[in-house]
Amino acid sequence: MKGEFFLGLENLHRITNSHTYELYVQLGYHNGTFLFASYDNFRIGNETTKYKLESLGEFRGTAKNVMDYNLNASFSSFDQDNDHSIVNCAQMYGAWWHKRCSSIRLNAKYFNREVDDDSSMSWWNWISLKSVQMLIRPK
Repeated sequence: MKGEFFLGLENLHRITNSHTYELYVQLGYHNGTFLFASYDNFRIGNETTKYKLESLGEFRGTAKNVMDYNLNASFSSFDQDNDHSIVNCAQMYGAWWHKRCSSIRLNAKYFNREVDDDSSMSWWNWISLKSVQMLIRPK
């Protein structure tokens, strides 16, 4: 599959609550470097909880472990400001489990070159990503 694809929050909730699932995030940088973050118990809540990030489990990876900051945060989007900050973080950085505009911005603006800009698609350090894959599988 090429291009963007999003499973949907309700489907993601149903899947991650049916069994224990692992989350694998692959981060590709413009210089050819790849890093990854993996969590062994990924689960999100239902619509009533605003698809809260309920569990991540244990981390392993080559990327910095920054997603645990978002634990227990509800999902924020352009039309659903659930991030507990003065601004709607999703309008600035794309939809995500923002907790006061977290440092993970995988749905932010894409740049076709490396930039150091807090509005770019990035993981922790604001250096723009060339590609991102988020994969889940049963544990």
